[in-house]
Formats: sequence, structure tokens, C-alpha cells
Amino acid sequence: VLMIQTLASGSSGNAYVISDGETTLLLEAGLPIHKLCTMVDLSSVDAVLISHEHMDHAKAAAELATRYCLPVIGTKGTMEALGVSSFYGLPIKAGEKFEVKSFKVKAFNVPHDAAEPVGYIIRGASGDKLMFITDAMYIPIKAPKGLTHLMVECNYSLPLLQKGIEDGETAHAQRERIRRSHMSLETLTKWLTDNEERLRTLREIHIIHVSSRNGDAVLFKEEIRKLTGKAVY
Repeated sequence: VLMIQTLASGSSGNAYVISDGETTLLLEAGLPIHKLCTMVDLSSVDAVLISHEHMDHAKAAAELATRYCLPVIGTKGTMEALGVSSFYGLPIKAGEKFEVKSFKVKAFNVPHDAAEPVGYIIRGASGDKLMFITDAMYIPIKAPKGLTHLMVECNYSLPLLQKGIEDGETAHAQRERIRRSHMSLETLTKWLTDNEERLRTLREIHIIHVSSRNGDAVLFKEEIRKLTGKAVY
């Protein structure tokens, strides 16, 4: 059974741990290294997967590779943007399949304003299959067959974003950047609806990277639960 633990999620930092009982992966390393050390036993981590180079996702990546000698995996563009050489990091390409012990992983391109951002499809020893996608305008692929777990960004909703602008909490100039680089509730629910047949095997949805200003975690959780009938975290 796949275990998922959220250490941090949002613009202040992102880090998640997944384990299939045989292998443990750290997804993202967007916290200072001293904080990560207090939240997870790094000696139990087999590898680190990074989606892109923005600091709220990769702040500790270089140090994990060079100081802690952990395999840090990301695209060549991400590794170069982070200044992690191929001696320390493990550069991969979108579409490439690779293994981390008992996990079988495939990276896929995502639409975001970064060097070479990707999401990951990860299959564990028990056969559970996870799709991880964050910081993306939309999900560019159909739901993989046999998907059991989904970790997906739901950053904002259009009405809340507009209200934030009207209330002066969000700068109007930020509006287009947010809409071009992050996923809305409306975009996510459309993908879930369009992929309903392919998501019959899905058991859990983990909503990540909810904006504190333009999002509402409680509302989003309930909307997605009602839409899908799945367990939502």
C-alpha cells in the first residue's frame, strides 16, 4: 500500500514523502535543509524527485545531492538551473522511464514557467500507481490506466482570484502569471470529469499547493469529493 505524507505544501515550501514499504522517495525539497532534517529521517530516503527549479520546490536539492549524497533526480534543464552537476544529480528526460529500487517512474512535461518542468507517474511494489503534478497551468495528459493515487495542484479558483484582486490582496499584474502557471479548481474539475472513466481505479486524491490568498482548501476538498466520490486529502 502506498503511503503519502505531506511535509509542506504551498508557496512557502513544498515537500512530500511517499513509500511503498520497500522504497522511500522525497518529492520536492522546497524547505531549508535544517527544517527537512527535523521532519523526515533523510537516512531512510532512497532518492529525491524534483519537478522544477523554483526555490519553493527545490531549495534544499543541491545540498541533498552534494552534502547528503542523495540521488537527486530532475530534468537536465532543472539540474542546470539549480547548478547541480550530473556528478551529483541524475538528469532525466520527459518521457523517460527509470527505476528507483522498487519504484518504476516516468516523467512527463508540464506547462509552467520554468526551465524544463515535469510531473511524475510512479508505480510501487504493490502495484499502486501515483500521478504527481504541481505548478502546472493544466494537466497535459490523460489519466494513466490503473491510477490509484493522485497528488495534484489546485492553486486557486477564478472567483476567489477575482475577489482577491478587487480586495487589493492580489496585485492585478499577478493575475495573468497565476493563470498561466498554476492550476485552478475549474481546470482540475474539468480534467477529472473528462477522465472519469479512466479514473475508476482511483482511491485517493491529495490536493497540493493551494494558494493562501486565492484558494480555499476546505471548499476545494469538498467540491472535488462531491465530484469524484473519492477520498480527498
